[in-house]
Parts: sequence; C-alpha cells; structure tokens
Amino acid sequence: MSLNDEIKKMRAMKVYKALLSFLDQKGWKYSTREGELIVHLGFVGEDIPMPIIFDVDENVQILKVISIMPFGVSEEHFLDISMATTYVNSHLPFGTFMLDMEHKVLSYRNSTCFVDGEIGAETFDLLIDVACTQIDRYNDRFFALEKGMLTLEDFISAD
Repeated sequence: MSLNDEIKKMRAMKVYKALLSFLDQKGWKYSTREGELIVHLGFVGEDIPMPIIFDVDENVQILKVISIMPFGVSEEHFLDISMATTYVNSHLPFGTFMLDMEHKVLSYRNSTCFVDGEIGAETFDLLIDVACTQIDRYNDRFFALEKGMLTLEDFISAD
C-alpha cells in the first residue's frame, strides 16, 4: 500500500470514528457492517420512514449520505417520477434525488469532502438536517405520484 493510500485510509477511519462518536453522543441507534465504513440509521418523518446510510468513501475521500425511498417506481409512473425528480433537483440548494433506472428505485444523496481529514459535529448535523428536511418535504409527494394519487402538475404546483 502506498503512502497516499495509507493517508486516505487514516483520514477515512478518522471520519468514521468521529461519525460513530457523534451518533453515540446523540443517543441515536445505528448499525454498522464489519470491515466496512458504512453506518445505517433511520428516522421517521411525518409518516414515511427515512432510512439514512452514511458511506465513508476512502478512495475519493467523501462522506456520502444516502436515503433510499421505501417504495419502488413502476414502469407506469417512471416518466412522471423522473420529471418530478428533475424538477425537484433544479430547486434544491444542496443534495439531489436520484432515480435508478435499472432497479427502479428513488433515493436522496448529499455528500461532503474530507480531504483534510476533518469533519465534526456541525457537519454531521448539517448533513442529517438537510437530508431529513429534503426527504420529508418530498417523499410523500413522490409516493403519491407513484401510486397515482397525484398528477405531475399537482406535484409541481405543491411548491
């Protein structure tokens, strides 16, 4: 392993440990996977669960926050969901909703770089707050659009 790889690994582990410490201080329950720098936790918005995944990416030195919506996207509503996703993304100041065309899954993602190896409580709070705010703001509408209970025009006019 090169010196650069060692430095990347050290930075990633520092961020991972800081994240776990932050979550412990908050008293939040989470799960990890042995040998991976991934943390799973969950929140519940007004009614739809918001699973949150933190992925400390050692190679590119970013901390990713990902939330996969707890519903799939059908062929019938795929075009409307993709257009709604584009609309929402054009209005988000931070983060993005992504539509996985292969697996027909909608998710939210934001991230931050840790090239300097320093991420603390303020950054973790911001990442979680922004993710939960954006997800909670739109997940009900995405769900309603997917189930045919809302038209694309209604989705957009709800803003």
